Amino acid sequence: MFIDAQNRFSNAQSITTGSGSGSAPGVVSTNLVDLGAERRIGTGRGLHIVILVTTTLASSGGNDAMDINLYSDADSAWGSATFRQRVATLDAVAPAGTLVIGTIRPNILNERYIGLYYISQTSDAFSAAGITAFIADQDDIDAWVAYAANYTIS
Repeated sequence: MFIDAQNRFSNAQSITTGSGSGSAPGVVSTNLVDLGAERRIGTGRGLHIVILVTTTLASSGGNDAMDINLYSDADSAWGSATFRQRVATLDAVAPAGTLVIGTIRPNILNERYIGLYYISQTSDAFSAAGITAFIADQDDIDAWVAYAANYTIS
């Protein structure tokens, strides 16, 4: 499966600052996805957010799970982002290679830009965490395989 760069929130993004708590924003994804003026992404198809842990989670509290929440905003400056749904929760110290797939609920994306917030369930910041996250439809997920970095094809 090809990962469309226009539908990718994070690419091995380091999550090591900020914390947030509950649904309050923590660390925003590197990229926002621009749904365009029509906002008809995935019409008639189930869309998902694929989340891959690329660096094992570690926090200053030692036992903090990470919530991954979907937000939207009408402005690319991301000044008034609105919580839409919790996509997934990663266990504390989730190891690299952990794969979680969250479903985007239908009819919740009514603003142009969407992004993810990575949030500690407590007030502790993450001292290490790496996340790759992107949008995919069901057909792509069924055929997707993650490979370790630095592999060689001969």
